[in-house]
Amino acid sequence: MDWKGFVNVIRGLVRPLISLGVVAVLCLIVYQIVRAFISEQIALMVLGAFIALVSAITAFWFASRNQTPPS
Repeated sequence: MDWKGFVNVIRGLVRPLISLGVVAVLCLIVYQIVRAFISEQIALMVLGAFIALVSAITAFWFASRNQTPPS
């Protein structure tokens, strides 16, 4: 593998690593919010909103990706 192949591997890893990092931070925030609530019903509503938010962010992030390989 030459240097262009190495650069393409690094370039291909950027989007998934950013996505995983953002989702991990959001999971931590939601966990803290859910743990703070006493009511189970409010905690379930927060979790439902979180799942919708992560789905929308993920769909937008990967749908806007360039479909052609770099030259």
